[in-house]
Amino acid sequence: MATHSNYVDILAETGIVGFGLYLWLFGVLLVEGYRLCRRLEGRGDFAEAMANVAFAGTLACLVVMGFGDWLIPFAYTQTINSFGYEVYSWLFMGMTLLLSRLLPAAPNLQPRPTL
Repeated sequence: MATHSNYVDILAETGIVGFGLYLWLFGVLLVEGYRLCRRLEGRGDFAEAMANVAFAGTLACLVVMGFGDWLIPFAYTQTINSFGYEVYSWLFMGMTLLLSRLLPAAPNLQPRPTL
């Protein structure tokens, strides 16, 4: 029977421990996304826009997961055909971690010593 809620499906299929780990993953994504948006604020470049989009998308995924199967495709509700549009959400959430690792925390204003 379909619940049409990713949260209920995850809890039913993985138990309390799996559900807790899943929430921990999203907690890390939200904290990293927020820190990245604050760090890149005011740059006005593509990296800032991508960080904002990825963070807002993660928040949106958390909301809509309660209303349907929007992030994890279950074979009994949407079949594997839904993977084609759900993969973009995972790519953008991964982009948050990628940008966080690629972009420096602060520009290096000190000149490097020459030998």
